Amino acid sequence: MHLIRSVATISLFTMGSRIFGFFRSMLMAILVGAGAMSDALVIAIKIPSVMRRIFAEGAFNSAFVPIFAGMLAKDGPEKARNYAEQIFSLLIIVLSIFVILCEIFMPFVIKILLPGFSSTPERLQYTIDFARITFPFLLFISICALFSGVLNSLERFAYAASSPMFGNISIIATVFAVKSFTTNNGEAFAIGVAVCGIIQALWVMVPAWKHGYALKIKRPKITKDVKKFFKLLLPVVIGGGVVQINMFLDIIVGSFLSEGGISYLEYADRLNQLPLSTVGVAMGTALLPMLSKQVRLKDYTAAYKTQNLALEYALALAVPSALGLFVLAEPIAQVVYLHGKLLPKDVLQISYTLMAFSTGLPAYIMIKIFTNIFFARENTKTPVKIAVAAMLLNLSLNLILIRLYQHVGLAAATAIAAWANAFLLYVFTQRGKMMPLSRRFIIFLPKLAFASLVCFGTVYYLRNLLWGQAQGARFHEIVALVIMVGAGVLSYALACYIVGIIKKSDFNFLRRK
Repeated sequence: MHLIRSVATISLFTMGSRIFGFFRSMLMAILVGAGAMSDALVIAIKIPSVMRRIFAEGAFNSAFVPIFAGMLAKDGPEKARNYAEQIFSLLIIVLSIFVILCEIFMPFVIKILLPGFSSTPERLQYTIDFARITFPFLLFISICALFSGVLNSLERFAYAASSPMFGNISIIATVFAVKSFTTNNGEAFAIGVAVCGIIQALWVMVPAWKHGYALKIKRPKITKDVKKFFKLLLPVVIGGGVVQINMFLDIIVGSFLSEGGISYLEYADRLNQLPLSTVGVAMGTALLPMLSKQVRLKDYTAAYKTQNLALEYALALAVPSALGLFVLAEPIAQVVYLHGKLLPKDVLQISYTLMAFSTGLPAYIMIKIFTNIFFARENTKTPVKIAVAAMLLNLSLNLILIRLYQHVGLAAATAIAAWANAFLLYVFTQRGKMMPLSRRFIIFLPKLAFASLVCFGTVYYLRNLLWGQAQGARFHEIVALVIMVGAGVLSYALACYIVGIIKKSDFNFLRRK
């Protein structure tokens, strides 16, 4: 119940973030469209964001949190605070130098990372200009990640979970505030991203201070715990953010696509990220500090139960979400994006790309759970070896499928590589006897298959019945989509109740004590 409450809290705020993220994407589609400027803006946002997901989220959720949470449980808050200040000081110094160097050498960095842009000088220059504006986001969002790790270890999940929502709100507000004063709408979005980093950092720093963690910048000392952090950090940097690295490989190879291809990938990924972030990130964020404490205290029975329940809840939400996105890709893309500068042909390409991404959704979420099982035991070497293998597979598939299916091929390559990564992680958890599957989970799988088929059949039937008649009238399209999604959710919930996946007792955590 404690895990469910934590996941529910994080999911609620993550859902809010993704809703405002939708508004942000819709606004970008209306004001920027799909072309040279939108491709450049996507890249300028993607570069610091991917680095953030690898270094900040990956590093601090996988290297910082287990040590910090373990110290809190075993050594007390004073030692944990001193350790956090050492890491905070190193973070500020290293990232400040890194950001300044990248600002100076941005043209060189962009030309190296995106060789395909050399054939489109306008797109290349837009990317350089926008990236210089967005890159400081990396520093501020990394500060946000550290303080979020502190708050999550204190089991104060709401602060960190809500910060992305207010970050997206700040982007939207900034675009409206400055677009009349900038040379183009892409520049307004870039400024919004920079402001977003500052807002998110302050959003978690203030409550951390109130809970006694007003971290000071001090002269860093390479203590035993700091050495342990870097020992865990290096493999995490390489492999902890494999999904994001795969996405960045898509972007690098995608620089050879015609104008608009990178934008199709971004718009589709934004839709795919809703269930991924709501379920996967929430589960991973709540799971890691809980597992770390259970393992540190050698309560392995509780750890095994936590892991099985996390996997069960994640799959129960991820599988129907993937099926829904696959079947309803075109209706969703059309309702969300057919505004402003985007044309019907653009929306069709976005829907094909979304279908490819959605096939890997359960794998993306399982990766987050399986990697946390290793990270909670301070084992980052095994996931990194698997991550490197998955990245090589993704790159190989990118180079093959881009010739056949362009941007859709890149999305499909990412999904295939994610499944390979998830499968190998599972195999090694079994070899290490870190995750014995419970009898409850084994019985759950055929029940999930039945409920998912009911959901798929319902949505597929309604799509064929309603969507063709609804097209052409915006209100009718929205109503048809709501009916299809609502019927899919209800049919899945009913099927889950019939086969026993959902029980009345599962909602006891909502009752007040």
